[in-house]
Amino acid sequence: MVVVQPAEIGFDREVMAVALQLGQTAYLCGGPRRVVLVTVLAMCQDGKLAISLARHWVQPGLGEAANDFESAVLDAVPEYGIVLGKLSDAVVQSQAMRELRASLVEQGLVRRWRFTGLTMLGRQLRRELQESPVGLQAVAVQGVAAIPDAQLQPLAMRWTDERAG
Repeated sequence: MVVVQPAEIGFDREVMAVALQLGQTAYLCGGPRRVVLVTVLAMCQDGKLAISLARHWVQPGLGEAANDFESAVLDAVPEYGIVLGKLSDAVVQSQAMRELRASLVEQGLVRRWRFTGLTMLGRQLRRELQESPVGLQAVAVQGVAAIPDAQLQPLAMRWTDERAG
């Protein structure tokens, strides 16, 4: 059983933006599943989750949640573990995701009535974010294609329905 270890993911947490800002970036550039992708990768890196690459099985690690999304992820992972796709579905439907979307609507970046529609301001901000992302922010902006781990990239493509570019 191959398990993703924190050091193997290859991101520098020092250059990562504040978690909520990172979640907003991920939502603007890729939607709710991108937010889950970035959160799960950050938690694996911190040792809060372990993922079996062979079985797509997620188990809780050590540590506590640092923000609402990490809380939503940890709440969705039972002690014995969960399949990655089911975890993603649970977090996409969580209160934390609804609150994130509401904050973006409030800022005028996402349309109030259409789930994925960005406003003109939201599209402009997304273009600006795509200029020079680094680390987890690159994953938030570019998606699966920005994951440096060759083993983790195909797994992420399967459960997010993204392509590696």
